[in-house]
Amino acid sequence: MPLTCDEIWGQGLSHVVAAASADVPLGRRESLRREISDAGALASHALHESDEPLGRCMNHATQTLAAAVESASLGIGDGLKKRVIETAKYSASIPAILAYAGRVVAPDGEDPVDFACVFMWDTLRADIEPVREAEAVIGVAEDPVCALRACASLWSLGEPSWASRPRPA
Repeated sequence: MPLTCDEIWGQGLSHVVAAASADVPLGRRESLRREISDAGALASHALHESDEPLGRCMNHATQTLAAAVESASLGIGDGLKKRVIETAKYSASIPAILAYAGRVVAPDGEDPVDFACVFMWDTLRADIEPVREAEAVIGVAEDPVCALRACASLWSLGEPSWASRPRPA
């Protein structure tokens, strides 16, 4: 993420997490979505000459969060489903960008772009059924985010060693 994006990124994540457990006022939603989106566009532009793939990934990451902020205010229905799919596309395109840039190592004999794209979409689809089955439990849970993680674990094969390390200050 762009270094200048820490505060707005945190606000966006907080908004999405809060919306998972309660109705949040719309208030700042649109300006927050726009600020996050703009941060990604600026990062992409700033890296256009020196590292375009990284800039594009930053832009897609911020667009993912901006779309999630917007989705958090939508009611259940087709509009929400469409926006969630669009959000997933932003997210899933990040490894594709990296693969096209030659930054993904695929298993022997596999095309890196095919490997990255199929892996991401399979990962996203793997959560659909467990979440659907646990929807009633998640909806009434004291902490819906924890309930969601319990039914659709972020690390289905166990948490990788790098994920539990403290982040640099």
